[in-house]
Amino acid sequence: MKIIDPASIPAEQMKKLPLFFQPGYFGYVSDSRTKCLIIADDNGVMVPLRIYRRFIFNTGQFLFCPMRFDGRPVETEEKVFLEKLIVFVRKKRMCDVLLAPIHVCLFHGSPKGAIVSKLGIISLGLEESSDTIFSGFSKTYRTQIKQCEKAGFQINMTEKHLEIFFDNYKKHHVRQKKAYESIAGMQKLLSGMPENAKLFSVINAAGVWEGGVLLLYDRHRGYYLIGAKNEDSELHNGSQKFLHWNIILFLKNKQVPFYNFGGHRYDLENQDKFSSIQDFKMKFGSRIEEGIHFYIILSPKYHLYKTLIRLKEKAG
Repeated sequence: MKIIDPASIPAEQMKKLPLFFQPGYFGYVSDSRTKCLIIADDNGVMVPLRIYRRFIFNTGQFLFCPMRFDGRPVETEEKVFLEKLIVFVRKKRMCDVLLAPIHVCLFHGSPKGAIVSKLGIISLGLEESSDTIFSGFSKTYRTQIKQCEKAGFQINMTEKHLEIFFDNYKKHHVRQKKAYESIAGMQKLLSGMPENAKLFSVINAAGVWEGGVLLLYDRHRGYYLIGAKNEDSELHNGSQKFLHWNIILFLKNKQVPFYNFGGHRYDLENQDKFSSIQDFKMKFGSRIEEGIHFYIILSPKYHLYKTLIRLKEKAG
């Protein structure tokens, strides 16, 4: 196993890899406390990681699953690679824990000692004609999208609406008491990867912003990264469907074969908010790609930390 400098990979070779291996993406997720690197074996399998300081621990996170220049390694090869990777990371003392990536990919399997969870990705194939894809939407979606078209809704693909997109995204996350990306981070991504990142906004006939999606895309897939909708205004029932339909058309024009809507969680209650979000995505005619995510604790002190956290939670 060895660490590879992304700058050492020829541009034509780098283009064969997902954008999460690219220097531009490394620039987006890096800061003064975070470094990104690619680790490869002698058989041409490689994986991008980020390492950052959190509390007293060095935390590692996969940015994507293992890849070769010619595609995914088979399941057995991936498992062997992951086992060797864990040994290498431990030996180099790179991090105390290694976390799963965001919901842009899935693993076939996991190394020994990993804590595993079943996960799906909601994915829509884009290789059929636009008419065929559209016919796979629910009838309600098709009707509402046509209503938006007739009403004069428009799609903007510039950064003109970045501020209102961010304000509504932040407002929603504050209400949910969840962490959120900074507007500077969004701007860094859009300016640093102009061929891989795009902000889509849907504007109604009165010129009011109703929602937006920060999209990532490469030759392999389009990735729904961040979404937001107008938190203070009544929205047309079809505006968000119209937005995704135009993203699909954009990706088809770029000859991107799949659109990833994000992760699919199993065993949710019907009333769970995530269940309704998943239902929304599935009605585009999507399917669920199945796989796993995992994290693995690499140091005794992190094991102790997790134990103390669990005891504190039980104590109330």
